[in-house]
Amino acid sequence: MKKENLELRRQAFHLMFGFVIVSLYMLNILTITNLTLIFFIGLVASLLSCKYNIPGIYWFLKNFEREKDIKTSPGRGVLTYMGGAILTLILFEEKIALAAIMILAVGDSISHLVGKHFGKRKYLVTSKKHLEGTVAGIFFASLVASLFVGSKMAFIGSLAAMIFESIEMKLGKNIIDDNLIIPLVAGIVMSLL
Repeated sequence: MKKENLELRRQAFHLMFGFVIVSLYMLNILTITNLTLIFFIGLVASLLSCKYNIPGIYWFLKNFEREKDIKTSPGRGVLTYMGGAILTLILFEEKIALAAIMILAVGDSISHLVGKHFGKRKYLVTSKKHLEGTVAGIFFASLVASLFVGSKMAFIGSLAAMIFESIEMKLGKNIIDDNLIIPLVAGIVMSLL
């Protein structure tokens, strides 16, 4: 399987996952409690997947997970995404939380795809990110976040989140997943406004 196709599938899933979480939450189908339960079931499935090829889950991992992560941390991206969504829903007022989750869904996916395919200018602090991707992520994240909060708040929240997304943050030797950073930064900034 081509690495490029895998990354496209991963970003499409990333985008869709945020829309699904927000839509189901707005329809009162998904709550913080059952999202947390799903998270813990996913965590157990991830741990079991390190040793066993669980039908369904193994198919998902083979089609959406990076090869290097299948053995060591299968499903880490989905779990950190859900963790970021849960924390955001707990910590912030509902409209801000939903806007922050959409900033994660749209901003992170779009910035990755645009940066990878159209990026020309790399950041001074990191050679992994492109300025064009960040600008596109801010623009499109602002659009969807403005469905929940005012457009100025959506823009500033998206701007802050995408700037933090472009910086590799570490806790000790471990890189903090941007699926946690993006919605929390967006939520904090929008709450302060």
